[in-house]
Amino acid sequence: MTEIQSVEADVALPGVSGRLWSSRRYLRLRPFDTSTPEGRFAERYRRIAWSTLLEGVGKVISMGTGFISVPLVIGYLLVQRLLAGHRAPGGLRPGQRRDLAAPMRLLPGAE
Repeated sequence: MTEIQSVEADVALPGVSGRLWSSRRYLRLRPFDTSTPEGRFAERYRRIAWSTLLEGVGKVISMGTGFISVPLVIGYLLVQRLLAGHRAPGGLRPGQRRDLAAPMRLLPGAE
């Protein structure tokens, strides 16, 4: 009995959880022996398992970054909006219009 068959005999859970549990045998660092068809099969699924796992980890990190950064940015923008009316004489008051071309006039060579 090969290593793969012995692991399959150990795990007999039904449904999706059983398939996930039984596929854990492919999450190993050492590659399988590819000189046999079973070894090539196992090596293919080992690579698939690692790719799937790391893709999931990347998505969790990406979502975590969004969950952390969005509230920080919104909080910062709200504070900036509330403080806009309390600035020095150049501050923007409610109802005032902003001159969007003013920063361009600060560039060298601008008229």
